[in-house]
Amino acid sequence: MPIPLFAGLLVSSSMAQSHPDALKLLSNTTKPYLDASSYRVEAVQEHSWSNDFQLNWEKELLVAVVGPDGKYCYEATGGAGGSILVSDGKTHWNYHTLARAYTQTAASSDHWGKNRFFYSEEISVRDAKRLLTDIVMLPSQVQSAILLADEAVVINRTRFVGE
Repeated sequence: MPIPLFAGLLVSSSMAQSHPDALKLLSNTTKPYLDASSYRVEAVQEHSWSNDFQLNWEKELLVAVVGPDGKYCYEATGGAGGSILVSDGKTHWNYHTLARAYTQTAASSDHWGKNRFFYSEEISVRDAKRLLTDIVMLPSQVQSAILLADEAVVINRTRFVGE
């Protein structure tokens, strides 16, 4: 599953420069996430598939915010609606945007019980819960990587050019 943070690193283009250390750079970049106890990760995922009779495309916005003491917020928004999972460490809330309904349970309970009905939005929020795992696992899922040529970036009206 591609992670947007590394999209610029994992492209195959004739204009890209071959660099033997690109995979090592990717691995070193993900190391700080291995033991992260608090983080905020945002991602945009786009999926497309087609056959002879149809073309499908979908986009999801994912957010994962994790803090100390069991506090978290996972959010997924897409064409099928959205879901937000929030916990203050004591209580877990699951809000379904299309249904405009929420469930509330103790934070220590199993939020994904065996005999539960899943809203389609709730299933998509699992992608938000996996964002950090996907980042950490990325280097082990690719066989090679190349670096793109440096580009100019503008931040607060200041132009930065790579060396």
